Amino acid sequence: MKSSILTLVTPLLEEIGKTKQGVGYSLLLKNCIVAQEATHLHTDCENVWVMVDIHGFKSLLIGSYYKPKEYDPHSLEEFKKSISIATKS
Repeated sequence: MKSSILTLVTPLLEEIGKTKQGVGYSLLLKNCIVAQEATHLHTDCENVWVMVDIHGFKSLLIGSYYKPKEYDPHSLEEFKKSISIATKS
């Protein structure tokens, strides 16, 4: 699984992640947003997480998840693990 984060400088969108089936997934941010990848939330599913720093407020956690099939219990369980870790951090 490949995941990455792209900071947008132009309005052009790019495919920045590839799922095992070859479908792209992404998490796109404007270049004025301060964020870092939250790699501690990665599990065995196709997801990417970032922590966005907002001056004067708590940080905001944003995630993107790709569900490869309509019924994929392993992927869903792994995503639930990510969410569980996120709610405890």
